Amino acid sequence: MCNVNVNAGGDDGRESRGSSQQSDRRYWSRLLNVFIVYWSQTIFAAAFGLALLYMTVLGFDGIAIGYGKSQGLSATWLGILRSIGSACGIAGVLTYTTLETNIGVRRTGLIGLLTQQFPLYVCIASIWLPGSPFDPFNYFEELTLPMWWKQFKDAFRFTPTNRTETVTIDWSTWTSNGHSIISVFALLMGIAFARFGRLYMADLSITQIMQEMVPERQRGTVFGVQDSACQFFSVLKDLMVIILPDPRTFGVLIIVSVLFVIFGFIFYICYLIKTRHHSTGYKRSSNAIVESSPLMQSGKDDEISAEQRENKTNT
Repeated sequence: MCNVNVNAGGDDGRESRGSSQQSDRRYWSRLLNVFIVYWSQTIFAAAFGLALLYMTVLGFDGIAIGYGKSQGLSATWLGILRSIGSACGIAGVLTYTTLETNIGVRRTGLIGLLTQQFPLYVCIASIWLPGSPFDPFNYFEELTLPMWWKQFKDAFRFTPTNRTETVTIDWSTWTSNGHSIISVFALLMGIAFARFGRLYMADLSITQIMQEMVPERQRGTVFGVQDSACQFFSVLKDLMVIILPDPRTFGVLIIVSVLFVIFGFIFYICYLIKTRHHSTGYKRSSNAIVESSPLMQSGKDDEISAEQRENKTNT
């Protein structure tokens, strides 16, 4: 009896392991199918190009603001520059609606990505302007594991604001407490004006293209993978900042960010080339869609077929 029970227990264990392995295979199979659905879409290149834009430190988040404060800009001027960025975003929304109505969403996305490129080149130039702390070679020469670990821990440490500290900016020499702010000012102005093209023109254009081109039954899958890809590159950006936390290496982060933006632009160009023969200009007038998407075309075909059937019935 004992032998029978032992064998039965062994069989149960093997069945449990086999069931677990089958479950794992089904999980990875479903995951692979999800990515295949995303990859097989016509809009894959445009969507993935949009995801690449999230791999950037060139936004008015805590990273850029913290860098600006470390270079001598006051909270007042940081707020002013963020307001300029918001104004550029509003201008981008208004421009998007006008361009999308007159020239179509595809060309609007191209213009948005182009207008994003040029301000970011100013950010690249700011690395070598007066006041820039960019010196990666010296940083890596001095770098030790204990030093890096201390910087890593300090990144998570809360530091109370010193309300008695005053920042004096001399605009005649463009210095803050004796330190040149030309570099950081050019950087943040480039970030502000880049919001006109990227945040409210390119994003909206590519999102609209996805909504109109992805079949309805696959939208949940495609947009789920798209959101995951965007979050992945956003986390990758944070990891990059953790690895290179010193202001002397911030120029490296700027260069990498601009490269990812350029790659995103190239992916969008690939999408335009791949779909150049498609009748999907999405050009809209105030009363009707001039060039409709394939989904709208299929709807029109159904209406025509219904009319033909009705005519045959009448005859």
